[in-house]
Amino acid sequence: MDFTSYLSTKLIPALRKKVVNPRLQNGTLPLNRTNNNCEAMNHILKMETNWKAEKVPELVESIHRLVQLQFADVRRALHGQGNYQLASHVRQYEVVHVNWTTKTAEEREKLFNDFMSYKPRKRPDGF
Repeated sequence: MDFTSYLSTKLIPALRKKVVNPRLQNGTLPLNRTNNNCEAMNHILKMETNWKAEKVPELVESIHRLVQLQFADVRRALHGQGNYQLASHVRQYEVVHVNWTTKTAEEREKLFNDFMSYKPRKRPDGF
């Protein structure tokens, strides 16, 4: 099979099925998504494990610790602290840091859960 026929019969249909159509069906997927995020997380996992292979239970525990740290970063973003910032379409969940410090643990948890349960509305154009 030459490259032209491979491109037209295999590669283009696969890209359409696995990249283009999911993007058209789910408007929340960013158009400029890159593999850099995956590569960055891969690097963090390698640093977490000291660049050594781990048994599955230890790897799962490492991933769990990293996810907990990411959740902590998301919580900090809710009150303008930490490594992340809220995207413009979810800024309604942002709380001024001074107000955040006066909230109880239950109130903070409710704000976090409200943010995490956010579901974007479908846009009229189908995206």
